Amino acid sequence: MKYYRLTLLFISLFLLSLKAGYSEEAFQFNSGYAVFKESDEKALIEIYYSFYQGSLKYINENGSYKANVIIDIRIVNNADNSVLMSQPYSSNSILNDTSGSEIKRNLIGQMNFSINPGEYLLEIIGSDQNNNLSSDTQKYTVLIPENLTALKLSDVELSSSITKSTDANNSFYKNTLLIIPNPSSLFGNTMKRIYYYFELYNLSTDSGYILEKNLYDMNKNLVIADSKSISPKNNSIAEYGTMGIDTLKSGIYFLNIALESKSGESISSKEKKLFVFNVADNISGNSGVESQNFLTSEYSQMKDEEIEREYDVSRYIRTDLEKKNYGNLSNLDEKRKFMFEFWKKRDSNKETAQNEFKIDYFKKVNEANKLFKESFKEGFTTDRGRIYVTYGKPDDVDNFPFQADKKSYQMWKYNSVEGGGECVFIELNPSVGSYILVHSTFRNELRNDGWESQLSNQN
Repeated sequence: MKYYRLTLLFISLFLLSLKAGYSEEAFQFNSGYAVFKESDEKALIEIYYSFYQGSLKYINENGSYKANVIIDIRIVNNADNSVLMSQPYSSNSILNDTSGSEIKRNLIGQMNFSINPGEYLLEIIGSDQNNNLSSDTQKYTVLIPENLTALKLSDVELSSSITKSTDANNSFYKNTLLIIPNPSSLFGNTMKRIYYYFELYNLSTDSGYILEKNLYDMNKNLVIADSKSISPKNNSIAEYGTMGIDTLKSGIYFLNIALESKSGESISSKEKKLFVFNVADNISGNSGVESQNFLTSEYSQMKDEEIEREYDVSRYIRTDLEKKNYGNLSNLDEKRKFMFEFWKKRDSNKETAQNEFKIDYFKKVNEANKLFKESFKEGFTTDRGRIYVTYGKPDDVDNFPFQADKKSYQMWKYNSVEGGGECVFIELNPSVGSYILVHSTFRNELRNDGWESQLSNQN
């Protein structure tokens, strides 16, 4: 596979990332995008992404430490499923020391692509080239309006900083500004201000307009209001600004940009979702009012498919009563609250902002998906995946490859689970690489002391 190289910017946002519920071991990749008008026929899609260096694997090379990251961008036209582009890009991070503050920074990058009007699926895959278990895929539906000559507002780009610049060769430069994107849309603690950028098109130089820039909480209560009158000298103009968020509580917010006529008639509007995280709010909230905990959590705005996915993934740890109760829920909000409580009561350390149990569980699910994927089957749903997620990574794995008279099989050994035990998997269907659990010494697992009789290729 051919990789293209690109340059990423190092940004010190590590305190924000770590305190927002991440562990340093968990792979941290974020992405986002914004669409701008390039011409009357084409739009420009800007793709933003970031890696937290502390979650990457560094290899010592001649006294320095090097990590390699891959960005794989795929754009598919939803009208006919044609692939507009599918291309990996690579870059690296070189450090002199991995024990100090140098590693606690984000690597931020941006790529721009011209695109025709239409509806597209944008898939962005970030991975650590030195660790095949560290990868994350994020998908977006991108809609480019058919009539770009009628477009009034671009998307809103959220940024960690915006400064005046003459460095036109910088990948973050546009319209005399250096705009550093914030792919996570996360603010707070070390980032006390929200920076935003957007563009206005097809304006009349004979008319005046009103720009409303308002911030709402998740209940659509107005928390910050700003407006200005504009009398454009050009048909297209760029606008940017900032909002202080020192007094905001942790939670989900929406930045709404609205263009109106002088008489107050609505012309166009755009909205951008963002997150504010305050460590003090979140830690005190763990022992505070339950409804407030839920309202400031990721679950309060989760889509139906995201909730169903989390419920499906939890199959190995939910109880029969929980399964019954979930089946009786009648609406999305009830399911959101169920999953919020499901993970919260399993939190192994309620004094921290993050849920260590959930982080560890999903880490094992992601690893199982990469290691044990079979045809038409996710890795975590296979027999090996289930054992991996339930009991963790085995202390030792003995592989016995295919022989003329014997099928391939594996023996997994655990030293600490139930005082020590083993699981045996046989590749009963070599055509799909499917390994089936045929014997285990663990309680409530299949035990078959005569499992070796199934090894024969004559069976």
